[in-house]
Amino acid sequence: MTESAGARGRLTEVIASRGGLAPPEAPFIIEHREALIYMLCEAAELEHGIMCQYLYAAFSLKQSEAEGLSAGEAEAVQRWRKHISHIATQEMLHMSLVQNLLSAIGAAPHLSRPNYPQPASHYPAGVHVALLPFGEETRGQPLPA
Repeated sequence: MTESAGARGRLTEVIASRGGLAPPEAPFIIEHREALIYMLCEAAELEHGIMCQYLYAAFSLKQSEAEGLSAGEAEAVQRWRKHISHIATQEMLHMSLVQNLLSAIGAAPHLSRPNYPQPASHYPAGVHVALLPFGEETRGQPLPA
């Protein structure tokens, strides 16, 4: 990570990699347990929402030649589904790590989140959580060929 990238913050980097725009994040210090619990609950909600987005996109892909895919396209789509599902699994891991941190500081696990679609004001600028089928609108990182 470059020096300028580190100064911008991880969330800004993720948003930028997905084509969104976000202002640089101001550093903040969490001084109280209640604030830490609040931020971890926000993280759990975000990871849950992102996980659902990836799963929805993966399950929206066509699966076979019976749905109009050629044999080569069906193989490519299967690779894409596997790649997207792997990312969803990583988001599940992130969410479980957040839950473990909550437990470690004596808080209850947090598994609720706002219903879809989530208002733009719920998360930082540039973070939009919505269930969309796989397509141009959900484009982010390139998938393997």
